[in-house]
Amino acid sequence: MMLATRGRAEDIARLQIEGYLFDLKIDGVRAQADIVDGQVTLTSRRGVTCTFQYPEVVERLRGLFPTGRWTFDGEIAVNDDRGLPSWPLTHRRNAQVRNTSGWAAKLPATYYVFDVLEQNSINVTRWSLASRRQVLVEELPHTGTVRPVLHSTDGLALWDVVQQNRMEGMVAKRPGSAYRAGRSQDWVKIKRTQTVTCLVGGYDPGEGSRASTFGALHLYLIEGDVLKPVGKVGSGFSKTEIADVMQRLHQPPLIVEVEYLDVSPDGMLRQPVFQRLRTDARIADCTTAQLSDSEGSHA
Repeated sequence: MMLATRGRAEDIARLQIEGYLFDLKIDGVRAQADIVDGQVTLTSRRGVTCTFQYPEVVERLRGLFPTGRWTFDGEIAVNDDRGLPSWPLTHRRNAQVRNTSGWAAKLPATYYVFDVLEQNSINVTRWSLASRRQVLVEELPHTGTVRPVLHSTDGLALWDVVQQNRMEGMVAKRPGSAYRAGRSQDWVKIKRTQTVTCLVGGYDPGEGSRASTFGALHLYLIEGDVLKPVGKVGSGFSKTEIADVMQRLHQPPLIVEVEYLDVSPDGMLRQPVFQRLRTDARIADCTTAQLSDSEGSHA
């Protein structure tokens, strides 16, 4: 699967001037759909077959493409009451491995398609993104269980949609780019993220190049009179920051600021990334009240 490099909101105006196209980033389960004469296989980013988990998606793809070979790339997500992709609902649906037809009725999934690799037995990965996108427009319905992802040439306007609806983010894509497996500068993901100040209450030993330091810091927030674990952070550290953290690990309190996407249904920070040490912060600042505006927060 083709993967994006990471960008910032500040890059949007420049990317728009350079002619990039912008896709809404769906917070769901990445899945490649392979269809051969109506037989559908769904494969996750980790290479795990997940066909049986989404019978409604399979049925719709089978109906749309009964003959020939077709391959699509996209995200499977469950929409909320507003009709917008919801990670908590998607996570709940993805966890179900039994009675999948029953769950399809309770939490119906949508396959948001953002690329095509094979069109009616023709390999189109070397075609430009703009040409591949035209295939999606012509071959897929614009509503329902299988549909193209929302896209725009106006990145700033799409970013406003992301911000207003507290969605995951968007992906800027070079219109002339081919589809290649692996990470590429032709795709730039820009996420809507938040930060929180946490207490460090422990750490996992490091491995490999970090064997002499730490692997991940254990993060906690204060809720009333209780220290509540909210996850671990092991990425985002420079060599200097690793050294600074090591000096302070045994001199509590150690307070850090981390960036995160949102909060999972069980109260854990999703995709936390270290930002900085907070020598200016107090223990009293590290409360779950910081999460009150986070989408999906159950704190």
